[in-house]
Amino acid sequence: MCHKKEQGFTLVEMVIYIALFGASALFLVGILSTVTKTQLRQSASQEVNQQISFVVGTIERLVRESSLVENDPGVTSATLILRMASSSLDKTTIYQRENMLYLTQGDGSELALTTNKVNVDHFSVTRYQPSGGATVVQIELALEYGSGAPDTRFSKVWRGAMTRVNAATFETSLLPAPGNPLGLGDASNKWGNAYFSGRVNTVGGILSESNIGFTNASAGVLLKAPNGTCYRLGVTNGGVATTTVDSCL
Repeated sequence: MCHKKEQGFTLVEMVIYIALFGASALFLVGILSTVTKTQLRQSASQEVNQQISFVVGTIERLVRESSLVENDPGVTSATLILRMASSSLDKTTIYQRENMLYLTQGDGSELALTTNKVNVDHFSVTRYQPSGGATVVQIELALEYGSGAPDTRFSKVWRGAMTRVNAATFETSLLPAPGNPLGLGDASNKWGNAYFSGRVNTVGGILSESNIGFTNASAGVLLKAPNGTCYRLGVTNGGVATTTVDSCL
């Protein structure tokens, strides 16, 4: 009788095969993990860049359309305050609260400029007023995506400046702060021509479209003679013109 010898795997061969399979599995898992982390980081980078682009574009447009940047010059603030020509949009403010950035215009509701997918770590605004009338607004914005493992997080800081160069346009009265009589120009920086459709009221005097008037009886028109002497032109109760030597302005 013939007996057929059956062949199988020896214990040594089984150990070798299991070791090779385990090594291959670990290698494949490592590749999959690396690919997954790369995709997560790319998604995080894309999300952060998109939100920064939207925020910066929005701020740049609003600064360009504004009539005035109300932030104090040279003072860094967490809020950007813009005065707008339209009363429905005035004031426009952009500010950080907790981990998000918000926009409000006029009496309108609060609008989120960032989503809960990212955290706003930092937002600051600094206004600069160089000579020439242009207003420069410097922005610093830091966003972070992800709160899990460090290798899946992504953060970015954007720093830049934008300039408002258009002439100011107002739909409402332009008033100084209470108790703060601000001036227009100074001895070194003078305005050019001025055009008014109504009256210009001053303390003790009124300048209208066709006449100059004084409500103070002691006030008058100062005229300078060729010899350098200044005279104040006044009037008596009888309507007779008088001249009185006065100090030159």
